[in-house]
Amino acid sequence: MRKLYTLLLWLLIPFIFFRLAYRGLKSKGYLKRWRQRLGFSPRLSQPSIWLHAVSFGESVAATPIIKRLIEQYPDHPLLITNTTPTGYNHIEKHFGGKVTQCYLPFDIPNFIQRVIRRTKPIIFIVMETELWPNCLNIMNKNNIPSMILNGRLSARSLRRYQKISSISKAMMKSIDSIAAQFPLDADHFTQLGAKPNSVHTTGSIKFDISLQEHPDHLAIKTQLQNRLVWTIASTHDGEEPQVLPTYKALKQLFPNLLMIIAPRHPERFTVVNKLCTKEGFVVTTRSSDQPITPETDVFLGDSMGEMNLFYGLADVVFMGGSFVSTGGHNMLEPISLGKPTITGPYTHNFSSIVQSLLVQKALIQVENTTELTQELQALFQNPEAQTALINNGKQVMSQNKGATDKQLALIAQLLNKGRHE
Repeated sequence: MRKLYTLLLWLLIPFIFFRLAYRGLKSKGYLKRWRQRLGFSPRLSQPSIWLHAVSFGESVAATPIIKRLIEQYPDHPLLITNTTPTGYNHIEKHFGGKVTQCYLPFDIPNFIQRVIRRTKPIIFIVMETELWPNCLNIMNKNNIPSMILNGRLSARSLRRYQKISSISKAMMKSIDSIAAQFPLDADHFTQLGAKPNSVHTTGSIKFDISLQEHPDHLAIKTQLQNRLVWTIASTHDGEEPQVLPTYKALKQLFPNLLMIIAPRHPERFTVVNKLCTKEGFVVTTRSSDQPITPETDVFLGDSMGEMNLFYGLADVVFMGGSFVSTGGHNMLEPISLGKPTITGPYTHNFSSIVQSLLVQKALIQVENTTELTQELQALFQNPEAQTALINNGKQVMSQNKGATDKQLALIAQLLNKGRHE
């Protein structure tokens, strides 16, 4: 089965490059470093620790782990691979020359072996659920221990992997250690074929997040002149047409309301700007560095790596990716900054976290824009309700801290023990 999978990948390579070129028309990062996708990674003189974080969200989640790995293993260069430019740019911005970066090669044995020869990894760590059959199989054949960090596996993803059970079971059995976020994730990994003694429930490192106030926070806060602010974070295609009518309705009730909207992907910045302008809103963009005036209706967050600014300015945050089937994004970030947070119905990427937050009344979940409008109106009119959400959020964050230390201990255990005693 894996041979058939590999053959299909070989046949698809021209189409994959065509897709990269097409995406590069909107985001130039996709046009860069194509040789790396064939396994031509930088060469390293010392055995490395290889950590893969597929995209922006996983790269953000991996940030505290990367910092600690740099401190604890100074004799081993850290190789960070990504699949998307947003993930690559986040790592480059935060770590620069402290780590070695490249794109993950296509999941073809020759390409994976090429990276191994050039970087000599002593461990392969995958953030969350980015599983590639050939990659994990080759790690196993080369006696390189592999590990899933901050692992999550929703019921939806479990069903998808079970459709290719022969590949999935072999893949799971080749993984030496899985740090699952919650008991349900651990159970799903075991159902998929992971060795029970390899699966550990550690909690999510997302609870250990520590966002700092943005350097421009005070300057922009002064421009707002005590306006109400609603931040819509990490939106995807199809969400803005849903939330813009909600904003129009709320503006009738709260004339001083400002909406900050931060699309998830940079190639959509221009599209969202046009959508807002078409609806008659006055837009000020972050990239223009122009001040927010009383006439500004929308502050467009057309920049990357500044979510702490857009969250920090908010009175209430709505987390995007949840009004479309994307599955939501990390609502713990605004909650960690003390912001009342609302999410839509599609949150399967964070099902256990959402359930925990809902049980402790630290998050509001709505099914549609009608409910969203009602909840926002209630929060804007009731500061006590905002305070209750904030305090409950702080309690949940405090109760669940410590996953980073637990997962680093599993990495150390795997490195010290080795695969074959």
